[in-house]
Amino acid sequence: MPCASFESLLLDYEDLSARDQETVNFHLTTCNACRDYFDALVQLDAALAEQYSGIQTPSEFQSRLYARINATTPLAPPSFLPEMLDFIGWSAVIATGVLLLRTMMPVPLPENSFVEISRLLPFLAGLAVLSAAWIGVRVYSDLKS
Repeated sequence: MPCASFESLLLDYEDLSARDQETVNFHLTTCNACRDYFDALVQLDAALAEQYSGIQTPSEFQSRLYARINATTPLAPPSFLPEMLDFIGWSAVIATGVLLLRTMMPVPLPENSFVEISRLLPFLAGLAVLSAAWIGVRVYSDLKS
């Protein structure tokens, strides 16, 4: 097994600067594992070059490739679902903080205010259920596509 710090250098040996090649060459004189790995890479490179030297791509290959890339369906537009989920999450955090502050520092309310707040609770609960259902449908549709 070659040294981890030299493995990528051995793979890119031909593209290294002269100074880096000297460093690798010096390491190869002292490390048998890296030398064996480098010899195997050289043999593999030579075998692949020999085997595939006669293969040439057709002249229209590049134009067909670009046409196929351009013909692929475009990506779907980004969903605003993450922003909506962030908004709902931060709203929940703020609401929890307000409720915690309210329990720690109670503020006297006028007599009829509790009745008005209790009328809003079913509306808020319904709104939360509808929002959760809508988000579930959106997430499902995003996962399907």
